[in-house]
Amino acid sequence: MSCTLYSLRRQEIALTDALHGAAAGEVLVGFCYSPASAFFVRWDGNTLDAGEGADLGQVYEARLFAEAGELRWLRDPEHVQGLGDAVWLSESPVPRSGWTQLSPLEGLEPIASQRLLTGLLGKPVKAGWSSMHAPRHGEVAVPAVGAADQRLCFTLREYLGQAPGTAGEDGNRLVVEERLLAIAVCNNTGGQ
Repeated sequence: MSCTLYSLRRQEIALTDALHGAAAGEVLVGFCYSPASAFFVRWDGNTLDAGEGADLGQVYEARLFAEAGELRWLRDPEHVQGLGDAVWLSESPVPRSGWTQLSPLEGLEPIASQRLLTGLLGKPVKAGWSSMHAPRHGEVAVPAVGAADQRLCFTLREYLGQAPGTAGEDGNRLVVEERLLAIAVCNNTGGQ
């Protein structure tokens, strides 16, 4: 089964404005990086919620995602108002006002995958959020709910496409893109 991956781009935009423009009404989860920390976030379709002590004003990179699509945002270090570039990736060609449609990636083979997160779930910390603990990073709030001591993973889709150059002409394929879909309880077991 082949599919097409569509992408939209918007430059010089704040993270929350990018979310309103690309994912208004969608519920997304994800993570952000700031100079002081990395932390999980949840977008309820209108408001961005971060874990305890997270400073959204210092975010320089963010990835928020759901089955409907993934928003990637990167702050421009030269922009004094903290604006950056945003890209919305989706398997649905839904135009957004003010966003530029990029060339679609066609003829891709989607492969379902998982990436295990380090840590074990603890107690709920607020509605839709739980604590997750690992010796490597301590206690963090994560926008997921499960039983104590369960493991979480990112569910994602990798997209196989033709390799460039003569390798592709010879039939070789490679992962040309990936898209995160959710944070979910993982059935895998094992150590941290």
